[in-house]
Amino acid sequence: MRTLIELFRVPSAKTLAQRQIEESERQWVKHLAAAEYHQAMMRYHTDVVRQLKARES
Repeated sequence: MRTLIELFRVPSAKTLAQRQIEESERQWVKHLAAAEYHQAMMRYHTDVVRQLKARES
């Protein structure tokens, strides 16, 4: 079990940098997935518009 002092110790610069790297990587993956989703939705809606316009003709 951690001692009380360890819980309140200021993390080292290296530890803080590692945490920032990990958080940035998580955010990158999150936004990559969102971008892929939005690209798929754009393709879907483009196809819907194309089909509806084809019916008008």
